[in-house]
Amino acid sequence: MDQPPNIRAALEAMMVFLAQLEEPAFQAGQWVVSKPSIDERHLPHVRYDPVFLELLSMSRELGWIMQTPAAGEWFRSADIRRFLNEPDLIGRATAEQLTRLLTAASYAEKFREGLLLDMTESGGMLNILRRMRALLEELEKQPASDITTSLGPEIRLREGNEMFYMRDGQKEDDGLYPDIDLPLTRDEIATARRRAAKLGLSDEALDSLYPWPKEDGSTDDREG
Repeated sequence: MDQPPNIRAALEAMMVFLAQLEEPAFQAGQWVVSKPSIDERHLPHVRYDPVFLELLSMSRELGWIMQTPAAGEWFRSADIRRFLNEPDLIGRATAEQLTRLLTAASYAEKFREGLLLDMTESGGMLNILRRMRALLEELEKQPASDITTSLGPEIRLREGNEMFYMRDGQKEDDGLYPDIDLPLTRDEIATARRRAAKLGLSDEALDSLYPWPKEDGSTDDREG
């Protein structure tokens, strides 16, 4: 899935920039036009504010801005073009769409100087941060065994011998997810437990969802 692996931490970390971008006087950057000299010609370019550069840097570190060959395709996609042209729509974006939007815009900045500045001045970047705050609030309200569509199916649940995803409180067809097989290997269990723990599940919930296998093939809630 095209979103940060530790979604809760990634959302929380970005909140440090929200208050700063909400300041009426905040400017993400400004165009600089240097006077050409006899020997060289200087093209106009954007000088971005250090706070905004730090926002971009942290977005890359957290996984909101990805290094992917799909960035150009994402930039040309209908969803991303709508978000860029109508920033108010960002208020309904999923975490995956926010990742694709930030990745695509960062990619396009290399070829269209000032795109990120335009995006910020139109309210797009602030709307991204506000949407992240809303997603974080949704995540904090959710019970441990569920996660909403806005964050994507992230938790595998066990019921008897059935393995399935939960989305909006409803079971998803496990046929949509061919990577789900029973029984899980120890490595798969360890990976699932780490992912679920990052989403805030308690130790009790982890043991219930992903019990460690015993040597006789049954399961135990303790790691052997």
